[in-house]
Amino acid sequence: STKKVGPLGARLDVPLTHLEWSYVGSHYDAIEVGVPDAPRPDELVLILAMAIGGRINARLAGGFTLDDRGQPGVPA
Repeated sequence: STKKVGPLGARLDVPLTHLEWSYVGSHYDAIEVGVPDAPRPDELVLILAMAIGGRINARLAGGFTLDDRGQPGVPA
């Protein structure tokens, strides 16, 4: 959902979705992360972003809710 490539010090967007069911629209989100002086030529930056729930008062069109699991036409 988010794709960015940048030079040293660029700010990147890390996408967030539901852990087991990526079609749940209320859990689509992104977090912006930046490391001002990295990566250097001999370094690799690894970013892990996690959340404890979906968006508060999510109003996304489309997508599915967790209650839709197992319904006809809903991805497994």
